[in-house]
Amino acid sequence: MVMERDMESIRKLLIDLKEQKPGFSLTSKNEETDYYMYLLTDGGLIEATRHKTLSKQVTSYHNIKITFAGHDFIDVAEDDNIWNKTQEKAMEKGWSMSNIPLTVLTDLLKTTLYQHLSND
Repeated sequence: MVMERDMESIRKLLIDLKEQKPGFSLTSKNEETDYYMYLLTDGGLIEATRHKTLSKQVTSYHNIKITFAGHDFIDVAEDDNIWNKTQEKAMEKGWSMSNIPLTVLTDLLKTTLYQHLSND
């Protein structure tokens, strides 16, 4: 199975994680969630300890915390208006949110927020 990164799903997962108290645990329900948790950890948006069962069918994450970079991303990405405007801009240029590097996507979201705030 080829895993693709779906930034909308990653965004929703990170928003869900934000609602938890730091240090909580999560058991991955499927390969997709496991992969997105891996990407969030690898991308520096969260810190977590990963445990896989011997059968490797269940993965759990413990001591989950959102990092400073994770908070920066979520602060702009959780606003549907900012997310949708950024997505529209990307699509106009022939890009999807899923194939824009995370650092560039975060900067685009921040730029969209800045433009939104300066127009009010």
